[in-house]
Amino acid sequence: MTPVAAVNAVGTGPGVVKSFKATFSKPGKVRSLAVSGSTSGAKRTVSWKAPTSNGGKPVTSYKVGVKQGSKVLLTKTVAGSVHKLVVTRSMLRTGTKKVSVVAHTAIGNGPSVAKSFTVRK
Repeated sequence: MTPVAAVNAVGTGPGVVKSFKATFSKPGKVRSLAVSGSTSGAKRTVSWKAPTSNGGKPVTSYKVGVKQGSKVLLTKTVAGSVHKLVVTRSMLRTGTKKVSVVAHTAIGNGPSVAKSFTVRK
């Protein structure tokens, strides 16, 4: 590290070195998770907004999951610049589903956010 020193007409003062450690944390929760589209439509769109805090590192990806009860119907990872995913009817059977989205950075995963939605014939 290079010391910082004051300089004036008399000369250069003593140098001072201050070290610090940058700390990062996991990202926060995604915001505004929504599922749009008709309950009997051919597809549903899952959308969300980036977390308020990324913990000091950029969000590199989002993990999206859809479950019906304990059965996993879909797990998909999308790029950090993507904030929606289209789920087609062929992946969804009639009943109540739960979609979850998690933000991921180089530090780790943020907390999961979930929302329920219904699919009808």
